Amino acid sequence: MADEPVDEEEAPMEDPAIEEGPVTVDETETQEEESPELMAAPYIPPYTPTDGATSIQVTKHWIGVPEGLPYPTAHLVLYDVDDPGTVVKEVYLSPTQPGDSTQTHIWHGVDTFKMVGGVRTPITYSVRETDLEGYSTTGPNITPRYANTNIRVTPNNSTHWPLQTPDYIITKVTQNGPWVIWTLDHTPEADRAAFIAMVLAAGGDLGPFGSLSINDPIIWLEGPQVDVDIFPDDSKAGQITIDIQYNPDGTVAYSEINYQGESTWAQFLLGSYTPANYEMTNEYAPRGYWTPTAAKVLTGRELIAGEFSFEIYEIIDGERVRVGTATNNADGTITFEQIVYTPEDIGTHEYVIVEVSGGLGGVEYSETEIFVTVVVGPTEGSPTLTVTATYEPDHKTFSNSYSATGSWTPEVTKVLTGRALRDGEFSFEVREGDEVISTGRNDATGKVTFQPSIEYTLDDVGTHSYTIREVNGNLGGVEYDI
Repeated sequence: MADEPVDEEEAPMEDPAIEEGPVTVDETETQEEESPELMAAPYIPPYTPTDGATSIQVTKHWIGVPEGLPYPTAHLVLYDVDDPGTVVKEVYLSPTQPGDSTQTHIWHGVDTFKMVGGVRTPITYSVRETDLEGYSTTGPNITPRYANTNIRVTPNNSTHWPLQTPDYIITKVTQNGPWVIWTLDHTPEADRAAFIAMVLAAGGDLGPFGSLSINDPIIWLEGPQVDVDIFPDDSKAGQITIDIQYNPDGTVAYSEINYQGESTWAQFLLGSYTPANYEMTNEYAPRGYWTPTAAKVLTGRELIAGEFSFEIYEIIDGERVRVGTATNNADGTITFEQIVYTPEDIGTHEYVIVEVSGGLGGVEYSETEIFVTVVVGPTEGSPTLTVTATYEPDHKTFSNSYSATGSWTPEVTKVLTGRALRDGEFSFEVREGDEVISTGRNDATGKVTFQPSIEYTLDDVGTHSYTIREVNGNLGGVEYDI
């Protein structure tokens, strides 16, 4: 087939003003004359989506990292919100300099779908970070996909490039053939127009790529492995092979991209983009910690966990402001929730711990007040604040006593056969061992009531044995029950 004349409007990709990027392409040689075979309509392969893999970027911002302190290491974990306990990907990042700095990391090859009950279901991801001593953490703040500045190159000599991995490559077959768009990540058909708009919005030296429209003829390719020939009848042109391999941590281990036959293509626009960006911010914020404690002693019986309550107040301008509550443990220890201090709290703080009066029977509640002076200060060479607590009294103990009494009035019945019973004619006694501890007389009904009642204290807790007996009298004709 003879060469056909090319109208300038039909060759928009012939733009000599090329802005060089990190990809080195030899532009000293003149582009070869186009092969007649390339004038034929290219083979448009059917769109074959990948298995749904994508890339997720995490951006770490460090604020106020002090000079002279060891740099912290942040542990960032990517996880499925439906399965937060499983680590999908992880990375460790540290500041690169004192003050403020920013780092980014991209996890490649992240699944976008999972099977739930036999149904292909989108995965929703999030990022979490292990708490860092001395640093506050905010995030993740999730931003939608965006593209970085584009790089435009012309394949004057060779298109077999071992490139630093781009996330997309856009080119066009010469002689006004279709656009060819490859994306490393899965791009659903519904997102293609947004993808093109995102690339154009990234700016850079777009040249003729600025006219790209979703309504143009486009061959869409995607994924880390591609092997497509858009001119199968030409062994020297049109073959596209892409091979990108990942490390287990999601970083790129190997990348090679080949668009065969430099005369097949006009120019290339390549760049990077992030389908999702999770921003985490750590700001230097040293903390100090104090856990108020006290002790409880109860005499008279064993202490039961949780039966006594206590409050701690901070004394501010003479006013008591409650900052915590606690109850006792069975061993008498009292532990309040931890109080956290920030640099704004550096200085001296006054507290008082008191017992809450309750309604336990037999318990005499303590009116003791335990005063605590807490001094908060900076620590050189450490992301924590110093916290020193002084108790007054230093034994920091609440002492209580338990006292209980009880009484028992013995009762028996007297039965007399042969005549009617007279009030008070029979006498009885209660003995504990050989000691008479209570006496009584019958009434006309036979009831015997003893006086005095037998009194008990905590010292009497246990088992007691008594003997009740009738006192031998001198009533005529009466046989006494001895």
